Amino acid sequence: MSRALSYLRPGPGLPGLAACMVLWVPLVAGVLDLTFGGPHDFVRRWLISAAIADTVCFLCFGGALLVRYFVVLATKKKAAKEMAAPQRHGPAFYFGLAALIMPCVLPLGLLVGARVASALGRTYHIDLGSYRVGLGFGAVMIAVFFLHRARGEARDRVRDLENANLKAQLAALTAEMNPHMLFNALNTIASLVHDDPDRAEQTVLELAEVYRGVLRAAGGATHSLADELRLCQAYLRVESARYGERLTVTFSADESVDPKSILVPMLILQPLVENAVKHGIAPRARGGTVTVRVIAEANGLAVVVEDDGIGFGKSVVAGNGRALANCKERLRLTYGEGATLDIGARVEGGTRARLSLPAAVAA
Repeated sequence: MSRALSYLRPGPGLPGLAACMVLWVPLVAGVLDLTFGGPHDFVRRWLISAAIADTVCFLCFGGALLVRYFVVLATKKKAAKEMAAPQRHGPAFYFGLAALIMPCVLPLGLLVGARVASALGRTYHIDLGSYRVGLGFGAVMIAVFFLHRARGEARDRVRDLENANLKAQLAALTAEMNPHMLFNALNTIASLVHDDPDRAEQTVLELAEVYRGVLRAAGGATHSLADELRLCQAYLRVESARYGERLTVTFSADESVDPKSILVPMLILQPLVENAVKHGIAPRARGGTVTVRVIAEANGLAVVVEDDGIGFGKSVVAGNGRALANCKERLRLTYGEGATLDIGARVEGGTRARLSLPAAVAA
């Protein structure tokens, strides 16, 4: 919808020129005609004014578009020779061109208006007075369109800056998650080196698989849900090397969900899985099960990470809550209010983390 509405903005491009001729020019011409001429015989007057205005609009902005083409062509050639970035011109440049062209093409517009008037059974006199009125109308229209377009350009620049800032924040938060996961995995390996060297070696290989997945997704702040689930599975294999039969893992997904086609923030599930092991299963003598389920919902999907461990809020392992705060902040930056992360106790015992996401299909 926003992309379609952007085509209605007056501008030097072909969509902007079409929007001017079909919508904005007749509208502004009608408002001005009604304001200064009153309601008497308004329809015929408006048709004449719109014909003049559309003709002048086409010639002015068509000329500006032609100049733009040659300017862009020349700028690219110059930039290629100097190995510099091509220069960009804002709306002021092209609307300024239109203002310069307008007095030259106005007589042709008046001639078109006289023909339309004749077809409607009216007489339209072309003289110095009508030329001055046309200049005034044209100046008002160009000023209105320029201000509208300039505001749109400013709004686009602000949006681009906000998007760049968002990406920078997401990148920083994602980068923070990588060493967090690495340090925890290295602690697991350190605990195995003396007691079970073979398992420690296997765990190093599993950790390498985890970080291969991290590096594959390092180009952006998001990756597919399938990649996120694979990364969690690799991480749980690392933990399984430490806890052995005390840790059982199950994964499931609704058939209607295609994890490959859904984008999620990178490392958004791994901290939930890690907490299930660290705070739910590890303190329990007989261990337990970590379950990850992907569930289709009406307006998106839910990913549930739960354990049947010692229970929510009963962990004896100290934590600073930074990983979960990081996850919530990345969800806010990525989806706004469209995603939630809720953590609480299971009725059957243990802890459940429920991540609700809007449907986001990979491009």
